[in-house]
Amino acid sequence: MSEEIKPFDIYICHSCKDFPEFSKKAMMEHLGKVHGIDINKTPFSVKLLAHVDGDTWFEFMCQLEEQKTGGVCFLNVTRELRDKGEINE
Repeated sequence: MSEEIKPFDIYICHSCKDFPEFSKKAMMEHLGKVHGIDINKTPFSVKLLAHVDGDTWFEFMCQLEEQKTGGVCFLNVTRELRDKGEINE
């Protein structure tokens, strides 16, 4: 029984108590509305927390932290499918 591997791109706000999950666009809106951060003018540090390789896919998790106050932190968890030329069958 083979399960289909699907790509995803999820943002999780770790500065909110309920750790809400968002798409990239919704996370940018959330940062502005809830935390008062202009994503285009605020620097963020990025730290790679994990990288996992599969045969036909790879995943990574990054922590992003706002650098002006250092108070807003969120995670980005992404799975991408490998290009057909990268797959060894």
